[in-house]
Amino acid sequence: MKAETGIRRQRNSTSRPTVVGSEVHDGDHEELDRQEFVLRQQIAQIDEIIRTSTIADQPTGTDRLRLGHIVTIQRYDVRDNRIGKPERYLIGGYQETDINASPKVLSYDSPLLAQLMGRTVDPDRDPARVALGGKTIGVELLQIELNTKFKAANAA
Repeated sequence: MKAETGIRRQRNSTSRPTVVGSEVHDGDHEELDRQEFVLRQQIAQIDEIIRTSTIADQPTGTDRLRLGHIVTIQRYDVRDNRIGKPERYLIGGYQETDINASPKVLSYDSPLLAQLMGRTVDPDRDPARVALGGKTIGVELLQIELNTKFKAANAA
């Protein structure tokens, strides 16, 4: 049996390619090609996000829900019974989330908030219907606030 330079190969189909120096063993070029393809696709997606991104102005009013607002919502089950307490979120940008922040940051395109964007607070309006975790729930917009921390940071 021929010894490899300090690397033992596993002989099953789920093993990763074994690279010794610049050599690839066991004909695992296809796996490396697949990994490179996936990385190139991810880079292309990130490049597209950067290319099409714009800096949003901080909202100055609370007439309609927009990026940068702090929102208070209430969840409802399918029978319109309240689920838990009202929740507050800062509406962040594309795929932006921080559950450790105060208030928590959720992206405007998250399933929970996407249906509320552009809405006004209207206690007579039926809750928006949102699909979450395989269930449909109601989400009511209770309050829209300006982000005062942002204003203070920009005033300095």
